Amino acid sequence: MHNGAKVRREAWKSLRWICMMPGLDLPSYNSQLPGAKVNDRTAAFIGKNTPLHCQPYIAAYTTDDLWQPSWLASQG
Repeated sequence: MHNGAKVRREAWKSLRWICMMPGLDLPSYNSQLPGAKVNDRTAAFIGKNTPLHCQPYIAAYTTDDLWQPSWLASQG
């Protein structure tokens, strides 16, 4: 996963695969810099003048074609 590969187990019934999402650093919603920046939905929570610094995390892609961010392994 650290090299960008998807991981899958045959026994998983509700997951297609998991992957490591890289960290993300975005300028604030109000930034005049070109390119990607914090979107309005995120700015509503963190503020329009706050940049976003996101650490890497594991995400799952489910059999329902939905993203499940911050997926955690469980004993089960």
